[in-house]
Amino acid sequence: MRRKKNKVPPFTLQEQDGAYLLQVVDLLVEIDNRAILPDIQKQLPPRRPNVMVDIRHLDYVNSVGLSFLLSLYKSTQLVSGRMIILTTMPSVVDLIAMTKLDSILHHRATVDEALAQFAEWHATEQRQAS
Repeated sequence: MRRKKNKVPPFTLQEQDGAYLLQVVDLLVEIDNRAILPDIQKQLPPRRPNVMVDIRHLDYVNSVGLSFLLSLYKSTQLVSGRMIILTTMPSVVDLIAMTKLDSILHHRATVDEALAQFAEWHATEQRQAS
């Protein structure tokens, strides 16, 4: 049985204050996640992107969604970028902590908090470089 084509784009990506805000519609279907990942990567800059993955509207993230987030994290790291997940859902925060991924999959509640974290990381890098 074929899935009905959803008329809503599977993701949006827009630049916001020097970072990229990625909003995904759903993270529950592995084949969909694999299909959109290359499209997302093509739209990001080739070096040092700061990416905010907004999943605040999602009630649930399973292992398929976690795999997508890890794949996006890895591809962002490969080009010296940073990634922050925007979520307020305790189940998502707990899943990240339970899988011991909280040291690499950083999360914040708001865009402003994520932008502040990117600025802090950048300032730390500048201090270490000098």
